[in-house]
Amino acid sequence: MAQLFLHNHIVYHAFSLYACGASPDLILHHTKRNTEYQLVPPKFSDEVTVSDMFDPAKFKACIGKEEHFLDFCEFFEQALEKYGYEEVLQKYLVGDNEIAKNLFPRMYHGYVHGIMHIGLGLEFKQLPILAEGLAEAAVHNDQYYTDYIDACNAEARKEIGPKQSMISCFEDALLDDKITNCSSFDYCRQYEAPSEQFPEGRWFVRREPYRDGVVGLVKNELASIAGKWRVTEHDDLERATAEIINTSSMSPSPKTTTPLQKPPHTSQETRERERERDN
Repeated sequence: MAQLFLHNHIVYHAFSLYACGASPDLILHHTKRNTEYQLVPPKFSDEVTVSDMFDPAKFKACIGKEEHFLDFCEFFEQALEKYGYEEVLQKYLVGDNEIAKNLFPRMYHGYVHGIMHIGLGLEFKQLPILAEGLAEAAVHNDQYYTDYIDACNAEARKEIGPKQSMISCFEDALLDDKITNCSSFDYCRQYEAPSEQFPEGRWFVRREPYRDGVVGLVKNELASIAGKWRVTEHDDLERATAEIINTSSMSPSPKTTTPLQKPPHTSQETRERERERDN
């Protein structure tokens, strides 16, 4: 069961609570709660491996291997310090090169925890958090997300029909019964009849919700819809980015929206001091 907890949720809880104005005591309370299930790293970073990662061939040899997580953390911290975050993101995540194309879909694995880490690192200007998010992406596998992203890009290149807004794509997906019913807790949960080991039987998760349900059953349907949201080199990239932010802020996920609630992320303690000063 411990292997179900593979990501460091402390970052998401702490930053989101801070952005919502939580007190230091509340942030500390939830930080301690999240330390209870942290896994011991399979190995600690070593200087030789980290140094070797600056060689693209040796970097690629470590991709997808969880035992190199802390090596990647140290590597990306050094790279960010040496080159700056813009150059690192361009080279290792969003650029038109082999390594970036390899890492980009891995960022979605683990239910977008890599994206959350990277986003919070950028939002709060914390390079170690950004490095950890990139390291998470680097050690994830690239199975079904890569296939799905490739399918979306293929549909977009066909340019079938007029372009749509991202919100309208969401709405189209919600109107498709096959998509809205492709995965659920009941779909993933399986019952095992009573046995000597489990006299009362047991419930367990056999199917992976996204791999087996979403991508496994409706990849083509989703890609057909997603391919209608297209950004070309002639488009206003800033406008498209604003649309993504707007759509995310309207989504039901508190993990992606809470940092937007109280900009510029002043804590309750800070706001109380400001009120006292103003009075």
